[in-house]
Amino acid sequence: MNRLKNHHSLADFDWSDVNKRALDTGLFVSPPSCLRCRNDQAGFETVHFLCKHADTLDIPDGRIVCWMRTHHPNSAGFRLTFRNQCADGSADFANCYFIGIFTDTTYIGHRIAGDETYFRTITWAWAPDTWYHIRLTWESEPDPGNGTRIKITFELEVDDEWVQQGDTAYDSADLWKDSGTNRVGGSRETHISYPNYEDDTEYWAKS
Repeated sequence: MNRLKNHHSLADFDWSDVNKRALDTGLFVSPPSCLRCRNDQAGFETVHFLCKHADTLDIPDGRIVCWMRTHHPNSAGFRLTFRNQCADGSADFANCYFIGIFTDTTYIGHRIAGDETYFRTITWAWAPDTWYHIRLTWESEPDPGNGTRIKITFELEVDDEWVQQGDTAYDSADLWKDSGTNRVGGSRETHISYPNYEDDTEYWAKS
């Protein structure tokens, strides 16, 4: 895997709603700030964001490493996306693979025309107001049945070592691997009382 350019500016991303994100200079893993997603309403609303730097627009096989934190006591509402098919200049979750961290269950799946399918669930008991270093890796590999499949692993840093959480996820559909558009980014469930945070995000591409 090759580590790509660090992305620490809001301008490095396309946003579905620019009013739901900010750089927080009072809470971070590495100075001077972290990404904070929240809104000014009591109800939950979703914001999507996709990196728009040229070297991240087509990553069929790659990795996302970041720190995550949520203030909500029992639902993180934290998603990372990969092989996202949204065109450069906008951000959505209509067609993509994703990992979704919500209650004590983490879901790995895909969305096709907005319809969501899970093919792996992982039990992971996170705590609010705590930073977690997570790593998500995906790549195509030969399918024992026929053709190829996508292999997806989710890891958590524990005592300076990466520890896989749950079983490896596989999808024999291996969607979009040759599409030429395979973007990376995230999605958050935002609320005035329950901000989400992300810091030190790294995007990697398989050479």
